[in-house]
Amino acid sequence: MADRTGRPRLMIAFAAGAEPRPPAATVAGTGQGGLSVLTVVRTADTPPAERRERWRSIVCDTLGPLDMRIDPDVPLDGEITTGRLGDVGVANVRTSTPHGVHRTPGLIRKGDADLYRVVLPISGHPRLTQDGRETALTPATFGVYDFSRPYDLVYTDAVELAVFGFPHELLPVRPGMVAGLTATAVPATGVGGLLAPMLGRIAREIG
Repeated sequence: MADRTGRPRLMIAFAAGAEPRPPAATVAGTGQGGLSVLTVVRTADTPPAERRERWRSIVCDTLGPLDMRIDPDVPLDGEITTGRLGDVGVANVRTSTPHGVHRTPGLIRKGDADLYRVVLPISGHPRLTQDGRETALTPATFGVYDFSRPYDLVYTDAVELAVFGFPHELLPVRPGMVAGLTATAVPATGVGGLLAPMLGRIAREIG
């Protein structure tokens, strides 16, 4: 279905708080690789006593096994919307609660996850650490990390992030080349200036 401008309009498969069902909606006109919304989770729809565990569960279910660290005395507020675009996983994460997610060697040993991830801040300043580098991302930059190796992604303030995950084999470059880019702030100019707006539009479609 399209809106009045003729652009495809995203139809959400089910409302927040509903039990997951097979995704029934895609962006009309995108064909076999259409964008499907899989789930929407809001902490506001969950009793306060259950919010941390619910947030941890959906983070791990959608982004993979991660260690989440959060001050137990700080109220948790956030929303995650996830989807797929062919082989690419898409997530829109909004939270006003400072916390961090960490990929540890022990979690990596538990499962095969040869994925690259691109994180694009829509608002806020998350910090990304991997391969001995640490960088503060801004809405004028994006970062790349390898999910098969340890990393930290920390939010010290309110953020909205678009996160894209895809198998290593979808990126036709040597792994060593990607290792030199992890946890660096890639400016949204030049080639990055072509990529960042497209990623932002996809994230807004599911958000």
